Amino acid sequence: MITFQMLLTALGNRVVRCYNESNKTLKAVGILLLGPEEKVSDDCIYVAEPEAAAKALGRIELNERLVVFTTGDHPEFAELTEKSLAAVCVTDMNLISLHNELFRRLELYKGWQDMLELDSSKGISILLQNGGKLADASVYLLNPQCEIVTGSIKPEHNEHLRTVIDYNQTIISDEVSGLFKQLGKDRHIAEAEGQNGIRFCALAVSSGSYLLGYLFAVSMYEPGMVKEILYLLAIRAALMLSKSDAGHNGRVSFQALAQDLFSETPPNPEELQMRLQRLPQAPRKYMRCILVRPRNSFVFNMNKVVSDAEHLFPGDNTTILGEEILILVSSDYSTCPLTCNMQDFENFLQKYGANAMISNPSKTARGLRVMYLQCRGVFEVALKVRYQNTNRYLYFERFLPYYIIHLCAQQAKAAYGTDDVVFMSHPGVLAVTRYDRTNNGDLRDVLFSYLMNRCSISRTAKALYMHRNTIIYKINRIEEILGQPIDDPYTRHSLIFSCMIIRYRENYQNEHVQLSVFERTTP
Repeated sequence: MITFQMLLTALGNRVVRCYNESNKTLKAVGILLLGPEEKVSDDCIYVAEPEAAAKALGRIELNERLVVFTTGDHPEFAELTEKSLAAVCVTDMNLISLHNELFRRLELYKGWQDMLELDSSKGISILLQNGGKLADASVYLLNPQCEIVTGSIKPEHNEHLRTVIDYNQTIISDEVSGLFKQLGKDRHIAEAEGQNGIRFCALAVSSGSYLLGYLFAVSMYEPGMVKEILYLLAIRAALMLSKSDAGHNGRVSFQALAQDLFSETPPNPEELQMRLQRLPQAPRKYMRCILVRPRNSFVFNMNKVVSDAEHLFPGDNTTILGEEILILVSSDYSTCPLTCNMQDFENFLQKYGANAMISNPSKTARGLRVMYLQCRGVFEVALKVRYQNTNRYLYFERFLPYYIIHLCAQQAKAAYGTDDVVFMSHPGVLAVTRYDRTNNGDLRDVLFSYLMNRCSISRTAKALYMHRNTIIYKINRIEEILGQPIDDPYTRHSLIFSCMIIRYRENYQNEHVQLSVFERTTP
């Protein structure tokens, strides 16, 4: 498939006038000479003398498509093309030269298409790489907000692009951003020349009347061939980005996107990144996902839960995914703060006996997928190792150490045949645990709270509802058992992590820590 504009670009200044010009896609299986009485087909491009073209236009139905290149103008072309879907390109070429040139271009395009589609099933990045090699250009795919999603960059263009694209991969140069403003109904492609002879081209990628994004090319050569290749890339990119779940005005279902994004074999991340911008509530620059798990999804009407969640997060996307509610929130700030009232959120979770895990922020669909999978991986662990006074909503970052321990346990099971990660603990914490068991004490809990409260006696006493003198006594006893002070930051970190390991073993794995296999050593 090619576009009408590709052929106009190829003919260049030999084009005199166009009637009913558009960037329509053409099947173009061949180039045929158009006779006065010949029946036309919409899968061919025709070449004709003006009189024969006018007669053919007069015979076609209103909804029939006809693409014809002529060797001259005709006074009836304007009126005839207004009444049909036909497009006429008037050239100053003779019939044989015009036919041969269009035939040559069509054969060339077929070869280009084969090169572009080589391994392009692996994703748009591969498509752009092939296009960049073919055009000897750097080629980028941008979303409708003119932010770069992916690209194929030639190293020799880096210096020229330094003042055009910032470190966040967003188009910032006025001379370049102005290109995208030129694109519209009557302007299919835009171009500009930068410093040192570098050339820029921009082309819209659309599905019907809906804008999917832009292609942006950087080259050191005349833009003719680059533009033709961009047209081919746009056709292929539109097919890859257009999904069957597109609804009204090209919008996509958040549920369908979520199912693809978090499936075992998701589509390529560039497609998902572009589809994010077509959600009913297009997310902003930074995104978080929130997983909400009601106590029993069979007891509650999940649609009612979703409705209440949408009331709390009115500007975001919410859907049911399995037995969970998934909320995609976004922000222009890198911290991606939640805009809802957190007490209202806590009350919502209390109402449905639910808990929520809030992911770290991400800018990309790829990162969002990782964050979601991490939240799912740590959810049950967090519920079992958390302290009783923790809110029903949990932040992944707070339970990240437990997730690391969880991954280590899984790896240890595969590598060593045991998921007992207590072997990674600091021997001093094991000694404190042994002391607690012998004396029915709580020194390990005091140690953990003391370290988490930045070694503050008063904060620890307040957190544990103990007198400060009691805390001082217990900390002194702990240091005696450890055989070393705990003012070294590396020691403190190791002790905190070791306390978490043992808590994971006891509370999540529900296993009694076997201390008899560990020898007491003094660091």
